[in-house]
Amino acid sequence: MMKRRPAFCATRKRKTTTKQIEHLVNLMQEKPDIARNYTKRSTEDVAAFWEEVADKLNQLEGRQRDVAGWKKIWSDHKTYIKKKLAANKKEITGTGGGPHKQKSFTPLEDAVIALINSNDSVNGIGAKSFGTGNDNEQAASEPSSPNTTAADAENIEGDRNSNSNCRQKTLSSIQLLRKQVENQSSYYDHMKTSLQAATKALQDTTNILRDTAKTLQDSAVHLKRVYRSVEYTGEIEKKKFKEMQFHNAEMRKIAMSKLEIKAKILEIEISRTNVMLQ
Repeated sequence: MMKRRPAFCATRKRKTTTKQIEHLVNLMQEKPDIARNYTKRSTEDVAAFWEEVADKLNQLEGRQRDVAGWKKIWSDHKTYIKKKLAANKKEITGTGGGPHKQKSFTPLEDAVIALINSNDSVNGIGAKSFGTGNDNEQAASEPSSPNTTAADAENIEGDRNSNSNCRQKTLSSIQLLRKQVENQSSYYDHMKTSLQAATKALQDTTNILRDTAKTLQDSAVHLKRVYRSVEYTGEIEKKKFKEMQFHNAEMRKIAMSKLEIKAKILEIEISRTNVMLQ
């Protein structure tokens, strides 16, 4: 039963065309040292060359790839041809009668063999060890049929890689979700710490305001007592002032009475003096 692709996996892209493979070989022939991965060029020069290769190949009809993808295509083609050379060598060196069933090579494959300096392997001497790091690994098993081309092998490999990419995307998604959960947890911990600090600061402020309110309340009570004392003192002084006014009024009345008496006495004396003078 065919396994169902995960929902988030993209549908299979177009296959790499023979024209793209031919153009890849032509580009490699321009820089054979990079093609063999035995170059003394700077890393920047090699990277620029592969950027140019990817750009030119992606302009052709067929599958679009990044630099890493086209590097893998080149490595897979060299590995594929190496296996065909090894199979031919085994046919020649094998024991037993009968004709040798050697696999034939297409002109494009012959160009790749010439490019990687493995012409002697066509005659059954064996494949020269070459590669880019992936060449020495038996990364993928290509079909051994004589009618299977390198492009067919690449497309079969692309099917495997599609499932592998889906698994990698699944793992990447899981890792991303895990990272998001960790970030959210860290954020909530930070927010919890911040809220606890804010709550403590608010509680401290509340305590200060409570103490200030109590102090103001005590001051209000004290001021109220002072006000009452001043009010009481004012009432006493007011009473004293009224009593003094009353006393002064009485004293004025007495003084006026005395003056009136003295005036009458004076009038009597004047009248008596006038009588005596007559």
